[in-house]
Amino acid sequence: MNNPNPIDDNGNVKFQPLYKSCHVNRIPPHLLLSYRNISVTPIPSIRGSRRNRTSKSTFISNTQINVGWDLPHGHSLQARCKDLGMYKLLGESRVLCSNGLWAPRMPSCVPTTLLTNFSDDSAPSIRIKIFNGSGAFEPSGVLAVLPQSSILMDCMYPRVRGIPEWTWTSWYKQYPTGWSHEDKNLRYRLTIKDIENGGSGTFTCTSPRGLTNSIAIVVATSTCPQLPEPVSPLTLRLEGNKLGQRAMYRCPPGYRIDGVANATCLASGNWSSPPPTCQAVQCPRLALDDPHLSLIELNTSAWGRAMFKCQWGFKLTGPPRLDCEPTGVWSGPVPRCKAIQCSTPVAPLNGRIGGTNLNQRRLTVGALVTFSCNEGHTLVGEPSIICTETGLWSHPPPFCKQIAMSLPGDPPNGLIAPLKFNYDSGDYLSVQCRPGFVQYSENGPPERPKCQPDGNWSGPVPKCRSYEEV
Repeated sequence: MNNPNPIDDNGNVKFQPLYKSCHVNRIPPHLLLSYRNISVTPIPSIRGSRRNRTSKSTFISNTQINVGWDLPHGHSLQARCKDLGMYKLLGESRVLCSNGLWAPRMPSCVPTTLLTNFSDDSAPSIRIKIFNGSGAFEPSGVLAVLPQSSILMDCMYPRVRGIPEWTWTSWYKQYPTGWSHEDKNLRYRLTIKDIENGGSGTFTCTSPRGLTNSIAIVVATSTCPQLPEPVSPLTLRLEGNKLGQRAMYRCPPGYRIDGVANATCLASGNWSSPPPTCQAVQCPRLALDDPHLSLIELNTSAWGRAMFKCQWGFKLTGPPRLDCEPTGVWSGPVPRCKAIQCSTPVAPLNGRIGGTNLNQRRLTVGALVTFSCNEGHTLVGEPSIICTETGLWSHPPPFCKQIAMSLPGDPPNGLIAPLKFNYDSGDYLSVQCRPGFVQYSENGPPERPKCQPDGNWSGPVPKCRSYEEV
């Protein structure tokens, strides 16, 4: 086993002090960090996962480092603001890890006039435009440009508050300054035409209140290595491989870019970011919090779909299908299930209704309702109906009809009274015999037949018999 500590001339082990590393746990807003020209980027957050401190080998690649990485003692990071000229770096552009602490402290980016509505306490914003050439912002925050490039730098400051001042560290050449023809009341312009190798330096705009913002420019030439052919479905559009030229990557619909879409050739001869990859879009997991809802089909890929259904007795409130869009989101919210109900029927006139929960306005699927009629009436329709999955009853509710009895017919030698087409329950019949005849009944004294609730007469119609036969 190798001893990690060195040995002196006498064979004694010389113990080295143990220094703490610095943990890159977060990046201040609008700040870009790099380590040996390798970008430090945040880890995409994953819901439900716990982020732990991880070793360097887990998060560092040849061109990218993720937040959550430990920087060894004695190593340093480069820092710059993302949008140079719009944000000003507050602090040093290089921070050193010294026994677990940053020396100096981690810098931050503060907004300038265009972002603060021209606050008096803000440094002036600087707008930069390169034409007849190309350039790129280096990880250190320096603007590297090709020789013979022309640069316009506008100091954004309201003219009514005074005139800002442009200064630069290089005395190689003098450059014209003045209010821009495009916006004479806001843009105080420095024009650098056909910059030469000796034109490198720091260019500073100072407001009348003494607040400054600077851009460091270095004139350089570099050639970045040829990029490999992208792996399908990734495509590449290449401006070139000279300083400031870009490589622009794209993924087709249904895929997302994993990495940085555009890379710039830097003065160091390296591309600003590695070639990205295309990852198939996946829509997030669907949360079914309705116990009556279930999935019958699920495909979370782009253009896939999710199909839903409800258990028996319930119906969907919302579309039965969601589509996974190429952007990685579902086409709508997850539907819910609602109990299917039928409106509670009312008791028929001269009748009664039976069943459970009849005091409720609506009844659920499978509910059974029965009907009956009062005395002297008969039911027309189904005596029982069921609430179906359509939300309708299996049959229309019945009604009660009064029982009507027909005339039994006149007996021989007699007439029935009263004479009607139909008789109601409780009506009586009487028989009037012709002269010479009298009412007769074989079972005793004659009784008047009565119309009963069941639709029958209480007895036969009395007969008329001759006096001679009595």
